[in-house]
Amino acid sequence: MYILIVSHGIPSKEDAQWGCFELDQARALSSLGYNVTIAAIDGRFRLLWRKIGIKTTTFEQIKAYLYFLIPLKAFVFPFLQRRIRARMFDHLFMQIVKENGVPDIIYAHYLFTIDSLKVVRKHFPEIPVVGIEHWSELCKSRVPKGLLRCGKDAYQLVDRLLAVSPSLQEQIKKHFGKESEVVYDMVDQYFLDVPLAKRPSGNEPFRFASCGSLIPRKGFDVLIKAFAKIKDSTAELLIIGEGPEKEALKELSQAEGVASRVRFLGRIPREEIAAVYATCSAFALASRAETFGVSYIEAMAMGIPAIATPCGGPEHFMNDTCGLLVDVDDVTGLTRAMDSVEEHIGDYSPEAIREYVHSRFSGEVIAKQLEKIFIEEIEKKKS
Repeated sequence: MYILIVSHGIPSKEDAQWGCFELDQARALSSLGYNVTIAAIDGRFRLLWRKIGIKTTTFEQIKAYLYFLIPLKAFVFPFLQRRIRARMFDHLFMQIVKENGVPDIIYAHYLFTIDSLKVVRKHFPEIPVVGIEHWSELCKSRVPKGLLRCGKDAYQLVDRLLAVSPSLQEQIKKHFGKESEVVYDMVDQYFLDVPLAKRPSGNEPFRFASCGSLIPRKGFDVLIKAFAKIKDSTAELLIIGEGPEKEALKELSQAEGVASRVRFLGRIPREEIAAVYATCSAFALASRAETFGVSYIEAMAMGIPAIATPCGGPEHFMNDTCGLLVDVDDVTGLTRAMDSVEEHIGDYSPEAIREYVHSRFSGEVIAKQLEKIFIEEIEKKKS
């Protein structure tokens, strides 16, 4: 089976996170013995010089194609963005077909990426298309009219639509009237392969880790306020991520009197994230909305209990053996949870937490689910 994954980006040295989830799934599918190619349109506005045209990169056996023409988001109206993106993808697709042959299935991530398949769908109606949605914009109770139009058009292009959580599945049905089925996000195998995080010993402080973009939706303001009120005045909070809220959060840490114990580590690659988790005993993130919550399961994959909120994703995978759930925006409840996890840290089994993550979210498990779906859709087209 030859699988073409349509991604929103391709990871690079400049931006290792752009398209990393798609690459993770590509690697998992490739490990099953399938031929996998990744394709993406670069429409970003970035102050980086980029060569116009199609750039190819190779990740192990996986070939990735990235097409840049103009920064669509900066200079083009939304309806023109959609047309240009679809024409660009048609051009990119023909280049991929010329070099690699016609794919047996197209697997597209995100609504706006699925929408770029319009022209290709007309030219190659015999190729089944599976879409998967994990865009955080769809978490909102109301979405803009332009996005509603785009979604209704885009989702008509797929033969089967997947969502990464039951909550997102409900939102897709509510906003677009489209049925979907749940296939969870997967955890990077790296977090399952490295040694389990170590518990503090001797005079080492108890450390909480957190990871995410420093934006209001991630609730870092709530986390810092809750951390300032925990019983252990020697505990530390390590925050991984970048974003527009960084300076305000540093000021909040200062105002709460915990600036010396809250460390902002910035955006770092996964290997360094794992190295940070290896020094921590618990993970906490007070998100206000998530489509799933990969950061939680990455920490849990290293045997770390997590404190989460029922914000769209974590309520579907958190349980008493791997951590606690706290209401959204509940500072007092989060403080109690952080105290409780620290006081009862010995009750959490790192081995059991890792095994739970592996059994539900490993690349092996998710790739097998996708394999079954792809084969079903290919057989439907043949019949």
